[in-house]
Amino acid sequence: MKGYFANYIKTGDPNGEGLPLWTENLNSSDVMEFGDYIGMTSERKHALFDVLDKMQGWDLN
Repeated sequence: MKGYFANYIKTGDPNGEGLPLWTENLNSSDVMEFGDYIGMTSERKHALFDVLDKMQGWDLN
């Protein structure tokens, strides 16, 4: 993750040599995952997301 941040600070683009491609988020379900797997993946739905949305006053349903 530090590599992405450093690249973004230097160039405005997080991508760089030796890093999995971090694509522009054109679809709200595409997210960058950092964990056992590092790369773009479809966002998983969590029940907590609905709670957080309600706390923010967002009605996305």
